[in-house]
Amino acid sequence: MNSRGPQGSLLIRLKAIISEAEDRIIRKVQGSRLVNQEGDFEELCRKISEEEEIVDEIFLFKEKGSIVFPLRKPLFLLSEEIQELKEDGTKIEANFNAAAELHEKMLALRPGAASSYVNLALAQARQKNFEAAIATLKRGIEKIPDSEILLSRLGYTYLVTGRRQEALATMAEVLKINPRSMDALTATAVILDDMGKKEEALTSFEQALAIEPENKFLRMSYGQNLAASGRVAEALDIYTRLTQDYPKDPMPYQLLGITYAMLKDFDKAIENLKQATYIKPMPPAYYYLALSYREKGDIREAARYLELYLEDPKDEPETRIKNAETGLKYLKTLLK
Repeated sequence: MNSRGPQGSLLIRLKAIISEAEDRIIRKVQGSRLVNQEGDFEELCRKISEEEEIVDEIFLFKEKGSIVFPLRKPLFLLSEEIQELKEDGTKIEANFNAAAELHEKMLALRPGAASSYVNLALAQARQKNFEAAIATLKRGIEKIPDSEILLSRLGYTYLVTGRRQEALATMAEVLKINPRSMDALTATAVILDDMGKKEEALTSFEQALAIEPENKFLRMSYGQNLAASGRVAEALDIYTRLTQDYPKDPMPYQLLGITYAMLKDFDKAIENLKQATYIKPMPPAYYYLALSYREKGDIREAARYLELYLEDPKDEPETRIKNAETGLKYLKTLLK
């Protein structure tokens, strides 16, 4: 089995960015009015067009008792699958076609509002029409050239479609407007780190952490950057503090365990990786548990954890999956 350190996929890290960013959105709109409108699209557009502070509101449009679309969640541009809740808490699929139609009408009513372009692009992205979303955001930027939110959403949309260089350039424009933009600093750090530019990424991580020192995702990513740069002791300290601050989160335990496995301290690796799986079973934890037990000479436990890993190796690299399959076959021959 390959004992190299983990290289988290960009998609997984993007999902973590989304989670952190959405927390900021939720905090921002706490106290705002939750407006539920019933009626046709024209009526809703008219009511929305009368709102001066739409960017800080959440509007839910109801059609025949089901929620069609929440207008104010632009960071969901990156989400792969979005479902909304009925009033009783059960999930229903959002009507993204209807949402796009609604936002087209809103844009015609409010062409000078950044939120009009963001929300239309959001609806298009949810339809998986990312090129249309990019075109919409560019149209908005032509109208409002210095809009931080439009540039930020364009950068994220580039990023989710794999256009890293364009995303990086767009986030640089955001930082010219607002050097303290958490969205831009975080995305820049992750892109640079993924491109192997560890020192440049480190700078962006540190700038972001200076603004939000308790940001969990940034702390974990910063630790991964330090570990990959050879500053393992500092990474271990960050992960240990994260396990203390977030004892119910499996990720800090997993990162701590994997780092100990890389250092060949397999007892500590097993202790932390097991704790991660107790909280939430995850493929990387199983993989490195198998590696640790194999190095300790416990073939049976190594094989057991490889079997658990291979049951559902979601989002895992193909090379690691193949290594696990080959490793499991070999371990089974030893157990005969």
